[in-house]
Amino acid sequence: MAPQQSRLNYARHKCLIEQVIPRLMVQIHQWLYEGGSLKDYLESRNILKTYFEKPERDSIKNGVDINKLDTKLLYKILRYTCNLNTINEAWHKKIEDGEKPTLEKVLYKLKKDYRNRSSHSDPTAMLNISDEELDKTVAELKHWFSLALDLAGNKAKITDKDINATKEKFLTALQEERDAESSFTPTQFIEKSHSEIAKQIEDMEILSEDRYLEPRLQITEEGPLAGVLKDQEIPCKDLFAYSCHDNSKPKLFLLVGESGAGKTSFSEHVTRTWLHRPELMATLGSFQLVLLLQCIKICTRDLSYYIREKLLPQTTKLCNDAREVTSLLNKTKVLWIVDGWDEASVEAKHLVKDLLSTLSEQHSVLATSRPEMSYELQKYSHQSMKWIKLSFTELNPSEREELVKKNLPKEKNISVTVIGYILSSKDINTPLQLVLVTKLVMDNKGISNTEKPVTLIQLYNALCQQNTKKLIEKYSKDVPSEIAEDIVANFFKRVCKVAFDNINSGSILKVSQENKRFLKKTCNNRVTPSHAFSTFFNYDEKSDTSHTEYYFPHVSQCMFYAAHHIKHIYLEANDIDSKLNKVFPHVATHKSISIYSHVTDSISGVKVLLMILLSRITFGLFPSRTFDHGFLQEMKGVIRKVCNLKTKSHPQKMELQKNQNNYYPLILSFLEMIYDSSFNDNISESNVVKVICHAIGDNSEPNRWFKVLQCSNFNADLVKAVSSKIDLDTWHVTSKELKAAHELLQYVKPNEITINILGKTKDLPHLLNVLQTVAESSCIVNLHFHLEYQRLGREFSCDDLLEIICKSSSKCKLLSYMGHVGSEGMNHLIKSTQMKTLKIRISKEKTYKILAENVHKFINLKTLFLAYDLRKYSDPESSLDNWRLCRMFRSKIDITFIIPYLQEASIKDIKKATSMLSKLTKHYHTLYVRDMSYKNVNAFVSDLSDKRVNVANFIKFGSSTNTGLMNLYHLGKLPLQYPINHFVKIWRGEKHITQLGPVNFVSRRS
Repeated sequence: MAPQQSRLNYARHKCLIEQVIPRLMVQIHQWLYEGGSLKDYLESRNILKTYFEKPERDSIKNGVDINKLDTKLLYKILRYTCNLNTINEAWHKKIEDGEKPTLEKVLYKLKKDYRNRSSHSDPTAMLNISDEELDKTVAELKHWFSLALDLAGNKAKITDKDINATKEKFLTALQEERDAESSFTPTQFIEKSHSEIAKQIEDMEILSEDRYLEPRLQITEEGPLAGVLKDQEIPCKDLFAYSCHDNSKPKLFLLVGESGAGKTSFSEHVTRTWLHRPELMATLGSFQLVLLLQCIKICTRDLSYYIREKLLPQTTKLCNDAREVTSLLNKTKVLWIVDGWDEASVEAKHLVKDLLSTLSEQHSVLATSRPEMSYELQKYSHQSMKWIKLSFTELNPSEREELVKKNLPKEKNISVTVIGYILSSKDINTPLQLVLVTKLVMDNKGISNTEKPVTLIQLYNALCQQNTKKLIEKYSKDVPSEIAEDIVANFFKRVCKVAFDNINSGSILKVSQENKRFLKKTCNNRVTPSHAFSTFFNYDEKSDTSHTEYYFPHVSQCMFYAAHHIKHIYLEANDIDSKLNKVFPHVATHKSISIYSHVTDSISGVKVLLMILLSRITFGLFPSRTFDHGFLQEMKGVIRKVCNLKTKSHPQKMELQKNQNNYYPLILSFLEMIYDSSFNDNISESNVVKVICHAIGDNSEPNRWFKVLQCSNFNADLVKAVSSKIDLDTWHVTSKELKAAHELLQYVKPNEITINILGKTKDLPHLLNVLQTVAESSCIVNLHFHLEYQRLGREFSCDDLLEIICKSSSKCKLLSYMGHVGSEGMNHLIKSTQMKTLKIRISKEKTYKILAENVHKFINLKTLFLAYDLRKYSDPESSLDNWRLCRMFRSKIDITFIIPYLQEASIKDIKKATSMLSKLTKHYHTLYVRDMSYKNVNAFVSDLSDKRVNVANFIKFGSSTNTGLMNLYHLGKLPLQYPINHFVKIWRGEKHITQLGPVNFVSRRS
C-alpha cells in the first residue's frame, strides 16, 4: 500500500477511536444521567476526589463541555453517574462466546480493546493499516455500537424508534469516517485562517502602526562569510528576500535583542504588514499564512492541540479532523513567528522544539529571543537547516527624534527644547527606553539631569514614584493625606502581587476580573478606583467604561512589579524558609515528597511522550522526523526516572517545570533592582543567591547564568553557587559574557568553549584572562574573531592570542579558529594538529607560505575558508619540499577561497592568480571573486578552465547600485556548463543572475 494511503487509513482509524467512540459515550450519558450538575453530583457523593485524577477533577470543576472530554474520562463519568454497576468484576470480566454482554462490559471493551490499544500500540505498525484491517475495525465497532445503544436505550426506557434512529446515525457516522476525504479546499482554509488571524490581531493590545518606527537590521550568517560588520545592514523590507551563499533560503530567521529592543513589536509589525500591506516587505506576500506564537502565552507542549484550540480554533473546527488540518497546512506556505523564546515555559519550549524539528519545506520560522538564550534555540534546529541571526542596529539621531515625536501627546505643543532634553542621554538607545523617558519628561516637573534614569529598572522606578506621588495628591482632595498614602501604598503592593500571579499563571499582561476585584478592595467609597488603575496600567479606551480591560504595557514592566513583590515578601517575612515558601509556594522540600509523587511523575512523563508521538503521527507536520534528537532526549529522561524509581534513587527536590523560564526575566529584574544604587533594600547576598536558585531551579543553560551574573555585578557568593549548577558541556561566550565566564572559570571548567567576538579584540580586557585560564584546562576551544577575519586591509592580527592557546604548555585543544593570522600566529596555529575548521584571513606572503608548507600537519582538517588579503600571488609549489604535501591539501580539505583584488589586477597577475589556485588544489567548494572587467573575467575563467580547476560554487561579490551594500551573485560552477562568452555576459549582468544578499567583506575605508 502507498505510504500516503496507509497514513490516511491510520488517521481514519484515529478518528473512529478518538472522535466517534466519545460521541457514543456522550449519547449514552444523555440517556442515563439524571443528576443535574455533574460537579455537584460527584462531589456530594465523594466520588470526584476518590476516583478521578487531578486533571480530570479540574475539567469537571471548570465545567468543560462534556462533548470535549476524551474516552477515558467519559468512561469514568458513565461508570459513576449513570446508575451502572460500579463493582470491577461487572466491567472487567471477559465476554465469553455466546454470552449476552451487559452495558458495563461493552463500554469496558470499547475503552480497553479499542481506545487503549490505539493509544498504546507501536506507532510504526499503526502507520501500515490496510483497507482490510480498517474495514474489520469498522465492522466490529458497528456491532458493539448497536449493542451498546440497545442496552442503554432499554435501560433509559427510550422508544425503539428513537433507539433505531440513533443507531442509524452512529452507524452512518462510522462509515463516513471510514470513507472520509477532505472537503475543505486549501484556498478556503487560507481565507478562513486569514480572517481569523486578522480578528486576533485586532483584539490584541499591540503598538499602533502610527507609533511604530521600522528598525534597521544587521545580519550574522553562520556560513562561509560568518559574522557581520557594523556597516553591514539589511532593510526590513528585504529580510525575507535574503538568500544564503548557495542561493538557498534560510529556514530560521533568529532575531536577538535585549528587553525593550523591539522584538515583540517587530513580530507584530510583520504579522500586521502581511495582513494589510504585504507589498511593503519583499516576498512576505509569498507566505500564504503568518502564524504568530507568543511563547509567554503557550501552556502546552502539543503543537497540534495549540493550533486547533488556540491559534486557529474557528478555522480548524471547519475541518473534518486533525488529519485534514495537517494536510492543509502541509500544502500552505507558512511563516511561523515564535516571539519571546526567552520567556517560554517548559511546555512552550517543547512545542517550539517540536516545530523546528518537524519543519516543512514550505515553512519558515522567524524567532525572537534575548541574545543569551539564542544559542539554546539554535541547537534545536536540525543540522541541515539554514539559518541567519539578526540584531537591531543602534538608533541614529534622526530615528531617535522620530520615535520620540511619534510617542508625544498629539494634543500638546512640545517645544524643541523638551525634545532635545529627551534625546540628550546617549545611554538611552532602545525604543522602550525612549518611550519611557518621554513619559517621564511629559510630567510637569520633569526630571533633573543629576537624577536622569538610564536602565529600564531605573526608568520604571522613576515613573512609579512620579505616578504614585500624583495619585496621592489626587486622592488627598477627598481624604486625609495619611489615608491617601495608605490607600496608594496598599494598591501598589497589590499591583505587585497581581504581576507575580500573572507570571505564575502565564497570563503576563492582562489583568483578570478576579484581580481587578482584588485591587479594588484597597479603595474605600471616598476615592475612585479607576484613577489608581489608570495610573499603573494601560487600558482599552474603546471598551465600555463598566468593562474596561486593563493590562501591563510591557512584559518588562510586569517583571518590575513582580520583583517588587519579592522584595515586599522578604521585608515582611521572619526567616528565609518562610520567604521562599511565600514567594514560590510550589517549591517543596524533600520532607514533603514521597516516592508516590515520583511514580506519578514518571507515569505522566510516559503519557506525555506517547501523546506527543501520536500527535506527531496523526497531526504532526512531518512524520519523517518523529524520532528527532530532542524527542529521544526526553525519552531518555523518562527512562532515567523509571530506573531511579527501581533503585529508589529518586531526587530529593522537585523540579520547577512550568514557570522556570517565566521566572528568568523576573530574576533579572530582581537582581538589577537589588544591585542598583537608586534602591535602598537591605537584603543579604546569601538570601539573594537562595531566591535565584529556587526560582530558576535546576536549569543549567550557561548563557542564562552568564546574564544572571552580569545583573548581580558578579557577586562572589552567586558566582560560587552558579558554578555548581551551570552546564559544563558547552559554553558559548560573546564579548559581553567574557567577565562572567572568567569568574566561573575560577571554579569550574567546561568540556568545550566557543568564544565569538564580533567586534575588536584589543579592547576586551577579560579576553586574555579567559584564554589564559582555558589554556590551562583540558577542554575543547573554538575561537572566532569575526571582525579580524572579515575586514579586508585591517592589519591587526590575533597572533598574541593564538600564542596563549597554542603554546606547548597549553592543555586545551583548539578545534576551530576564525580570524586574521600573521606569520607568528601561523607558526602557533600549526601546533594545533587536531584542528577541524579554519577560517583565516592572511595579509602577508610569508604567512601564506607557512600555511602551504604545514597544512599537512592538520590531520583532521575538514574545512578551510581562506581570505587572501594580498595583491601578490605566490606559487605554492616553490615552497614545498614534497609535492605530495600539496596533494593532501587537495584531497582531504573542503576549501573556500576568497580572492578580492583581481578587479585591479593586470592580465599577468590574473595568470599568476590562476596558477596559484590550480596548484593549491584542483577542487574548490566555493570561490569568491570581486567584480572584474570583461577582459579580466575572460582571462580568469579561461585559465581556470584550461587548468581543469573544479569549483562547485562560483560567486561574485560587488556593490549594489541601489543600496551601496556589498552583494553576492551566484554564477554557477566550473567546468562551465555553457560557453565562456555566455558566462561573461552573466558576470556583467547582461544575462540573468541571482542576487544573494549582503556580503560580509568590504575594503577598508580611506
